[in-house]
Amino acid sequence: MICADAARCLRTYSRRKVVAYYSGYTALEKPEEAILRELSPRLSSMRMLDIGVGGGRMTEPFAPRVRTYHGIDISPEMIDACRKRFAGRIPADRFAVRDMRELDGYSTHAFELVLNSYNTVDHLNPLERERFIGEMRRITAPGGYFCFSTHNIRSLARREPIGWSWRRPHATVRALLHRARYLKLNRDALERIPHAEYVIINNGTHDDFALELYYVQPIAQVEALKRAGFDRVTVYSLETGEELAEGKIAGATDRWLYYLCS
Repeated sequence: MICADAARCLRTYSRRKVVAYYSGYTALEKPEEAILRELSPRLSSMRMLDIGVGGGRMTEPFAPRVRTYHGIDISPEMIDACRKRFAGRIPADRFAVRDMRELDGYSTHAFELVLNSYNTVDHLNPLERERFIGEMRRITAPGGYFCFSTHNIRSLARREPIGWSWRRPHATVRALLHRARYLKLNRDALERIPHAEYVIINNGTHDDFALELYYVQPIAQVEALKRAGFDRVTVYSLETGEELAEGKIAGATDRWLYYLCS
């Protein structure tokens, strides 16, 4: 992973506060709702792999609908949370601790649907990311789908204003300090945005500035997917949930975008 070592990511996503956040986060994003509707008629025949299952946010809407469901995560604490949450509904062995960089245990064409939501892929460095997408093509069955989200480099030009709150002054100060640290750590990367296919950003996710994330140009991401062997790539807007027309993909400024690949 991009972070100093894989143990850093493991520590962050095993923290009690972080596990509780993902376990309690149940809402689907607009593009996820759209993709669920799109795939709904075919789900009952699909073997599904949910990579980076977290607290089971995507398990709830998908697992009851698909032929077979498997969820994996690098964090044992996340997997334990899923097993407890779905006890009596989903067998415990359907959730497993596994590193997304080590999927060679799955056979070729093992799944009709592979899901990697909430930008989990962005923790991989460029070489790992390329290998991962290649593995997605290998384990996705003909006629199947690989669906994932990834941070959009164009969103970095958008800077949300920080409003002062007299009722919560400490929160405002923390937000200002967070913004200042973000700008300091990412000065060089932010300057490269106009000409770069991707940049690596320390965005302080879960208050951990050691975690680095991959932000990519949407068109560059589509091209990488097609090089990997995905013939059709549909891109969905985070903000509207709508499919983006080919001419609007390059100009999208959503914080991240969803890609449905087949």
